[in-house]
Amino acid sequence: MLENLINYICICALLAITIVVGYVFFKKPDFPFKTIFGLLVLLIILFSISNISHTYSETIYDYIRIASSIILIIIVAYFIYNINEILLIKTPKQLEKSAKDIDNILLSAREREALFRTLVNNNPDMISLINTNLEIEFVNDAICKYSNMPREFFIGKRAEELGTNQPGEIEYYENIRRSLGTGDIINYESTGWYDPSLFFQHTIVPLKDAKNETNSVLSIIKDITSQKQIEKSQKKIIHELEVISEQLLYQNMQLQDFANITSHNLRSPVTNINSLVEMFEKESNVEMKQEIFDKIKTVSLRLSVTVNDLIETIKLKKNFKKELEVVFFEQQLLHVMSSIQAEIADKNASVSYKFEMDKINYPKIYLESIFLNLLTNALKYKHPDRNPEIVFETYKSGNYVVLTCKDNGLGMDLKKNGKKLFGLNNTFHTNKDAKGIGLYITKNQIESMGGSITAKSELGVGTTFQISFVAK
Repeated sequence: MLENLINYICICALLAITIVVGYVFFKKPDFPFKTIFGLLVLLIILFSISNISHTYSETIYDYIRIASSIILIIIVAYFIYNINEILLIKTPKQLEKSAKDIDNILLSAREREALFRTLVNNNPDMISLINTNLEIEFVNDAICKYSNMPREFFIGKRAEELGTNQPGEIEYYENIRRSLGTGDIINYESTGWYDPSLFFQHTIVPLKDAKNETNSVLSIIKDITSQKQIEKSQKKIIHELEVISEQLLYQNMQLQDFANITSHNLRSPVTNINSLVEMFEKESNVEMKQEIFDKIKTVSLRLSVTVNDLIETIKLKKNFKKELEVVFFEQQLLHVMSSIQAEIADKNASVSYKFEMDKINYPKIYLESIFLNLLTNALKYKHPDRNPEIVFETYKSGNYVVLTCKDNGLGMDLKKNGKKLFGLNNTFHTNKDAKGIGLYITKNQIESMGGSITAKSELGVGTTFQISFVAK
C-alpha cells in the first residue's frame, strides 16, 4: 500500500515537471539550451519510471534503462559539443556586473549625446539631421533663431514641405538625395533662397549605420555673407591699387616726357637769351644793340609759346574730371574755325563736314581742343603742291560715337613712326612750327574720357584720324 502511494506521488511529480518545463518553453521560445534541458527532464522522467516499472516488469525496466543510457550519452555529447557556449553563461554576480556596465555605457552615451547637442545648439551654423525620407529629425538653435520658429515646427516634417520651391531650395534637396544615394560629402555655395544679397556655404555629410549604409545626412549651412563682403572689398581695394599703380606708372612716364621737353625745348632758348644779353651789354653801337634786342624778343616769344604748351599739358592732367554737357559738333567746329580764320585763309584751305550724329555728352573744353588740334595739324602739314582739303564726319558705331578727320596733306609712314605718333615732343616732318604736343594732348583728352584715337595715313596722300567717343 505504501509503495503504491509513493509511485503515485512520483507520477504526479513527473507530470508537474513536464508541465512546468513545457510552460517555460512555451513562454520563452528563445530559452537558452532548450534541447539539453528537455533531454535532462526526459532523463529524470525515465529514471523515475524505471523505479516504478521495476516493481511490475523486469523487461520494461531493462528497456527504460537502455533508453536512459542512450539519452545520457546524447547529453554528454551535447555538453562536449557546446562547451564554449555553456562556459559563456554568466553567474548572477556576473550578470549584475554586466547590468551595471550597460548602465554606465548608456549613461556615458547619454552624456555624450547631451554634450553633442550642447555643442551643436551653440554652433552659429545652421545644423539639421535629415533621414532617407527627407524627414527632419533634429534642428539646432541657429535654425530656430534664423527662421524665428520653434524646434517642434520642424521635427518630423519633410524638408520639402517647409519651402516654396525656390531654385536654391530645389538644388539643396537634390544634393541631399545625391548624398543619401552615393554616400558622398557634398560642399557648395549658394545665394540666399529669398534674399540674393546673402551667401551660404553648404556641407552635407552622410551618416552610416552598422551595416555601412547611409541612413541620414547632417546638413550644415554657414552664413558667409560677411566673408563674401570682405572678399569683395579686398578685390575692390586690389583693383583700386592696381589702378593707382597704373596711374603712377603713367604719371612717371609723363614726368619723363616733361623732363625731356624741358631739357630740349627750354634749355636752348634760355642759353640763347643769356648769350644775347651778354652781347647786348658789351655792344656800344645803338643799331647793333637794337638788332640784338629784337633777337632777344624773338627767342623770348618762342620760349613763351613752349612754356604755354607745357602749362596746357599740366592743366590737362589736373582737370581730368570735367563736367559733361550736351555739345553740338557743328557749333564747336565753327567756333574753332572762327578763331583761326586767318590761318585757314592764309593756307587757302577748304573745311567741310557731315555730322550724322549732331551732338554728344562731353566736356566742351575737350571737344574744342580736339577740333583745334586736328585742324591746326592738318593745316601745319599741308602738301606743298595742293590746297588743304579737310573733311569732318560723325556716325554711330555700337556704343560709340565716331568722329573722323580726313586731310590731303603730307601723310606719313605709320610702319616707321606709328608708335611715336601720339608721343610727347615727337615730330615727323621738317615743319618749323611742329613741336609734337598737339596730338599728345588730344590723345590724353580722349582717353581720359574712356575713348580712343587711331590714325590711317599714306605718305604723300594724306591722313585720316578716327576718334571713338563713349556714347553717354
